[in-house]
Amino acid sequence: MSREALVQVNRRLERELRSLGGANSPEMREAAKVLKRSIRRVLSTRGGGQPSAPGQPPHRQSGRLAGSVRDGAVGPGRRVAVTWYTAPILEAGIDSSLPLRSGKRRRRPGGLARRQLKIAARPFLQRSLDAVRDQMPGVIATHMRDRLTEAT
Repeated sequence: MSREALVQVNRRLERELRSLGGANSPEMREAAKVLKRSIRRVLSTRGGGQPSAPGQPPHRQSGRLAGSVRDGAVGPGRRVAVTWYTAPILEAGIDSSLPLRSGKRRRRPGGLARRQLKIAARPFLQRSLDAVRDQMPGVIATHMRDRLTEAT
C-alpha cells in the first residue's frame, strides 16, 4: 500500500471515529479499559521471587509494572501504555554489547571495556492484545448499541 493510500485511510478512519464520539466516547473508554485489564492480568503472574524465563511475560515482583498501565486520548483514539521505565527493556530485551550508532563500542576512559548487560526479551503486550482481540468489536458494538437506544 502506498504512503498516499495509507494517509487517505488514516484520515477517513479519524473522520469516522470523530463522528462516533472520538477518544472520549464510552465505547472507546471501555475498549481501553478492557485492554488495560488484560495487560495487568498478564503482568500479575506470581513467580515467587524468581525471574520469568526468556520469551515469557515478566513475573510480578513489586507490582509497579502492572500498576503503571495507563490510557489517554491521542487524536481520535485512545492509547494504552505501560509507563514504568523498565517496560520497554522487558518487552524488547537489551544487549549493551551491540555497537553504538556511530559503530564504536562502549568503552570506559583508559580503553577498558564495560561489563555487558544482556536481558532477553520478555514480551507481554502482544500476548495481552491477543487475549482480548476477539472481545473488542463486541465491547464497542455493545456500548454503541446502548448509546443509540438511549438516543431514541
